Amino acid sequence: MDNAMSTTPPEPPLNAIAELLKQRDQASSALANIDRALHLELTRAAATGTDAISPTALLRQLVIQPDVANGVLTATDALASAFPHTQGTLGLRSAQGSTRIAGAWRLGQSGTHLLKDSGTSLAPPSLTVPLNGYSIDIGELRLWSVEQQTQTLPEQATIHAFAVAIEAGLGGLILKERLAGDSARDPLTGLFNRRYMEDTLDRELHRAVRKQLELGLILLDIDRFRPFNERYGLPAGDQVLRALGGLIQASFRGSDVCCRYSGQQFVVILPEAPLADTLRRAQQLQVLVRELDLRYEGRTLPRISLAVGIAHFPRHAAKGDNLLAAAESALYRAKQHGPNHVMIAEKYE
Repeated sequence: MDNAMSTTPPEPPLNAIAELLKQRDQASSALANIDRALHLELTRAAATGTDAISPTALLRQLVIQPDVANGVLTATDALASAFPHTQGTLGLRSAQGSTRIAGAWRLGQSGTHLLKDSGTSLAPPSLTVPLNGYSIDIGELRLWSVEQQTQTLPEQATIHAFAVAIEAGLGGLILKERLAGDSARDPLTGLFNRRYMEDTLDRELHRAVRKQLELGLILLDIDRFRPFNERYGLPAGDQVLRALGGLIQASFRGSDVCCRYSGQQFVVILPEAPLADTLRRAQQLQVLVRELDLRYEGRTLPRISLAVGIAHFPRHAAKGDNLLAAAESALYRAKQHGPNHVMIAEKYE
C-alpha cells in the first residue's frame, strides 16, 4: 500500500552482488580483446593521420558516464563522428529479449531520433554487430552505408574495435545500474525515484549548456486521485500507479528519464527535445492514459486522466530547481482548468 514514496530502499541480495561481481571479473578477456583491436585501429589512424575519435577515447568517455542513457548518447555521438558516411542504430536488449533502438545517427548527426519509419523502410543493414560485455547481452550495433554504391563501410576491424569499446563501456554501466538499481528506483512503479531525477536533471542541464542543446521537462499529476483512493481504496490506487508507471516507461525514448516525483506525480526528462516535441509527447501520453483499462481484483476501475505542466530549457529556466518550479506552476494552472489539461510554463523569474 504505497501512495507515499519509500525512503529506505532495500539492499541488493548478497548472492546477486556476488554474481554481478563474478561477471565483472569475466570482463578481463574483453579488455584484452580491446587492446588487440585498438592496436590495429590506432596503427591505421596513425598511418592516415586522422584525428577522428578512437575506440580508446570512446571507452575513456563511457567509463565516466553516470548511467546507461548518457552512455548511449556518448556512444552515438562518437559513432556519428567516426563513421560520417554511414547511418546506424544502437539497440539495447531488454530482459525479455526484445531490442529497442536507444540511439541512432544519420549522416554524421547523432541523437535519439529513429531512422525513417522507425527503420522499417530501410534495406537490411550492411553490417550487424552483436554487443556482449561482462556476460551481458547488451544488444546490437547496426550500420547502413549511405554513400554511392561504390562506397563501402569502414574496415570491419575498425567497426569491431568501436563495438568492443561499447561492450566494455556500456556493459560496465549496465552492471553498475543493476547493482545500484534498488536505490535509484521507486519500488512500486519501477521508475526512477525523485533523488535520481534531481541528480539526472542537473547533469542533463549541464550537458545542454555545454553543447547548446534543448531539454524538455514534463510534470504529470493524476486528476482527482484522492477521491479515487477514498472510494476504491489504497491497494486499487497502487494498482493504478503501477499501470501508469508502466505506460509512461513504454511511451518514451530510451534516452528519456521517467521518474516518480511524489505520490501521484511523475516527471519525464527529455534530453535534446524542442518545446513542440515535448508538448506533442505529453499530449500523446494523455490520449493513451485516457484509453488505459484498469482492473483490480476482478473489477473494472474508472478511467483516469492527467494534468500536465511543461517546461523547457533554455526558454523557461536555466537551473534544475527553477525548471521544476516553472513546470509546477504550469501544472497548477492546468489543474485549475479541469481534468486532462496541459499548460506550458512561463519564464521563471
